[in-house]
Amino acid sequence: LATLAFVALYSVALLILLPATPLLLAAGILFGLTLGTVYGFVANTVAGLLAFLCGRHVARSAIERRLGRDDRMEALDRALSGGGVRAAFLIRLSPIRLRHYLTASLATIPFVFLYVYYGVAIGELTLLGSGRGPERGAGYYALLVVGGLATLAVTILLTRRARRILDRHDGP
Repeated sequence: LATLAFVALYSVALLILLPATPLLLAAGILFGLTLGTVYGFVANTVAGLLAFLCGRHVARSAIERRLGRDDRMEALDRALSGGGVRAAFLIRLSPIRLRHYLTASLATIPFVFLYVYYGVAIGELTLLGSGRGPERGAGYYALLVVGGLATLAVTILLTRRARRILDRHDGP
């Protein structure tokens, strides 16, 4: 029941443009690293799927009417429609196919993991501060720091690569 409530709350929050970070931190605190990452990924994918379907079937014509003949949007539309899964990994927007969009959701795992990890760390630091936390050696904390830094590094590298690829598609 807690899992379904989390997925529903997360999906609604993202649809009304609330930030995902506090919810992913909460997933880490409430569910731990493994389950928090799984639940966060599922919730993120469901929220993305709902946003995708809304954008594709409900809001697309209204947005097209509002933007009119914007050259930048037409260029983005052309760049994304030909890129399939690769384009979807870089930017999760329509007009890509639904299956490409869902496959590209795998690209969110490092980000979900990072914030869930931070939530776990916050929860454990809170327990340690209250004196109720389990005894852990220096190796545990070293692994915690190295894991966090590795996740941050992957996040930065993926962001830079995505920017370079998008810059190549940015044209007339």
